Amino acid sequence: MDANLMGVIGGLAVQTGTGNIEQPIYLRGDRGYDVVSNGTTIDVKITSTHMDLPDLLIPHDQELVADVVLILQSGFSVETS
Repeated sequence: MDANLMGVIGGLAVQTGTGNIEQPIYLRGDRGYDVVSNGTTIDVKITSTHMDLPDLLIPHDQELVADVVLILQSGFSVETS
């Protein structure tokens, strides 16, 4: 699955879980966070379990904007043919 699509799915899952579903979804890049819940900004990082080397790294030279970084691993996958 495309990493950007997986990111959108992760952002939507956290928005749904926090009850904050009226937030913008960015297909490429974002504001440095994906969700705001009770005034706390959350950056969602997600990958699927079928990847050999999941890339959930935050580059050392990236400025952290979010108050919290939520790292998720999903068993969700989409088969394409």
